[in-house]
Amino acid sequence: MKGIQYGIIYTLIIMIIGLIVIETAAVEFSSIFGLSSITQSFFIGAMRIISLSFVFAGFNIAVQGVFQALDSGAESLAVSVLRQFIFVIPVTALFAKFFYHSEYISWMIWIIFPFAEFLTAIISCILLARTYKQKIKFIDNM
Repeated sequence: MKGIQYGIIYTLIIMIIGLIVIETAAVEFSSIFGLSSITQSFFIGAMRIISLSFVFAGFNIAVQGVFQALDSGAESLAVSVLRQFIFVIPVTALFAKFFYHSEYISWMIWIIFPFAEFLTAIISCILLARTYKQKIKFIDNM
C-alpha cells in the first residue's frame, strides 16, 4: 500500500509542477513555433486549458501502472480507453455538432480533455477500491 500511495503522490507532484510550468510559460512555449498572433492566442489558450488535465491524467496513469502490476490488465485497459477515447471522441462530436457556430467552440473543444481525465479519475478510484478489496488487501496483510 505504501508503494502505491507514494507512486501516486510522486506522480501528482510531478504533474502539478508540469501544470504550473505550462500555465506560467505558455506564451514562451508558443514563441518556439513562430506562430501568427491569432494562432498563437489559440495555442496559448489550448495549452492552458489542456494543462488543467495534467493532475487527473497523472493519477490515471499511476493507477494504470498499479493495475498492470497487480495483474489487472482489464482495469488498466478500461482506464486507458475511457480517458483517450470514450470520454473524448463522443463528447467532442456532440460539442462540434451543437456549438459549431459558437464563438467559444475553440476553448470548448479543449475543455473536453480535463473533463475526460476528471471523469476517468472518478472511475479509476472506483476500480482501485475494487482492486484493493480483491487483491491488495490480501497482499498488504501478509
